[in-house]
Amino acid sequence: MRTAAVNSPPRRGGREARARQGEASREAARARQGEGSREAAPERSASPIGRSLNGRPAETLRRTDHPGAPALWLSRHPSSARRGILLAGATLWCVSILAAPALDLSPVYRFFAAICHQDPARSWYLFGEPLPVCIRCASIYFAFTASLWLGIRANVRWLRLSLVLMLLEFAMARFLIDTAVLRSLSGIFVGLAAAPFVKQGVEEIGDRL
Repeated sequence: MRTAAVNSPPRRGGREARARQGEASREAARARQGEGSREAAPERSASPIGRSLNGRPAETLRRTDHPGAPALWLSRHPSSARRGILLAGATLWCVSILAAPALDLSPVYRFFAAICHQDPARSWYLFGEPLPVCIRCASIYFAFTASLWLGIRANVRWLRLSLVLMLLEFAMARFLIDTAVLRSLSGIFVGLAAAPFVKQGVEEIGDRL
């Protein structure tokens, strides 16, 4: 009994020492975690994720405001990019046809002279000047662009029918009757029907490159 009384205090002291050491280690761990969170806080505040500017989501800012965002979008959406380029080119083509007589752009007339006869008697007039292309060509170009904007789908039957109608109109203009209305209608039909196939061809060529 005497021995137990002598040895019991050291055991209590050992448990208390271990408890104090455990508390000290836990406090040190909490201190290290607090320092780590304070160091990481500036990085989180600098990150665009989860924040917004002027009401725009941070993810949208990172996609669109970065200098390389357009190139990145083009690389991820090649088909949409090609369709956009074709649509922009067709629209610019038609705008140049209208701008030539309005602004007296002789270079535009010279350019279209290589692909159209530019007969004033067979052309539409704008501001007292003939367009740089004939009625049939102008109808094809404007209908082609309208088809791209409207997203008309490719249809082989309509394309064949439009080509047959243009051939008939061309023959009638040579031997029977030649009117601006018939030339316009034949050009419109061909432009509307041909545009979807041109768009498909551009996309297929781009996919093969």
